Amino acid sequence: MKRSAVPIALSLLFSLAACTSPGVEEPTPTPSLLPSPSASAPLILDDGKGDRPTMPEDLSQDMAYLYDFFFSERYDRQVSDEFSLTGRELPGRGMFLLYEPYVNQLEGAVETTADGDGMTPYRLRQYRATLESGTLLVGTHYYEPDQLEYLSYLWTDIPGMKTVREVAVGSSEADLLRAYPEQLYYLTAQEASPGIWSLEPESDLSPSFDCAYTWQPYTQENNDCRDITFYLKDGTVTAIEISSPYELRYVYGYDRDAGLETANANRAALDG
Repeated sequence: MKRSAVPIALSLLFSLAACTSPGVEEPTPTPSLLPSPSASAPLILDDGKGDRPTMPEDLSQDMAYLYDFFFSERYDRQVSDEFSLTGRELPGRGMFLLYEPYVNQLEGAVETTADGDGMTPYRLRQYRATLESGTLLVGTHYYEPDQLEYLSYLWTDIPGMKTVREVAVGSSEADLLRAYPEQLYYLTAQEASPGIWSLEPESDLSPSFDCAYTWQPYTQENNDCRDITFYLKDGTVTAIEISSPYELRYVYGYDRDAGLETANANRAALDG
C-alpha cells in the first residue's frame, strides 16, 4: 500500500508541553559522559512560589496567557518511566526522563540555544554528546529568566541505550514488537523523519534504516502526544527517539489504520 511521506516541522518537537489533538481517535568499561556526580535538580516549592514562569518585562499583555501555568503541572506531574532512556553512559542514576528538570552534565557536549519557534514561553536548548559508539542528543525547554530547563527530546544511536521496556539500540524487531503490543505504528523509510530535530543544520543524525515503528499512547482522555520512535535496519534497532511534540505526529498524509495493522500483522507473524 502506497503511503505518502509526512513533512514534520521543528516546531512540533519543541512546542508547548500540553498536546493538541488533530482529531485522531486513538565486559569492556563503557566510556562515561559524566565528569562528576550529578547535581541536585531545581526544587519546586510546596507553596507554589517559583512554580510559575517569569514573564519578560516587555511582554505584551495579550501574550501573558502563555505564562499562566505551573511548572509542576506542565512538567513534573507528567514525568513517566515510559518516556525514559537508560544507559551506563548517562550521568547520575543512568536515566533521563522526559519532562524532568535538567542540569547538563554531558562532558564535552556541544550546546546550542535558539529562540522558540512560534508562540512559546521558552527558548530551545540542545546538547549533543558524541562517543566512539554513537551520539546522544538532548533537547530542553529553556526558561531563561528562571534558569530552568525541562527535558523535551532524546535521540541516540549508542548501542545498549534502552527504554524502560528493555528495547535497546541493538534489539531485534521481534523484541520491539513483543515489548510494545499496543499502539505501535509501522512507518516506511519514506514516512519516518529521523534526526531532523537538531538545531545544528550542518549535523546529520539520520541513521541508516529501512523502516521504523512509533509508539504513541495517545487517547482523547489522556491527551498525551509524547511518542517513542524506533528506527530499524535489517531487523535491528539502530536508533531511538523520544519526543514531546505540540500535536500528535504521523497523522496528516499518513494512513494510521494501515500503520497499526502492519505492526499487528508483523507481531502475529512472530508466532507463525
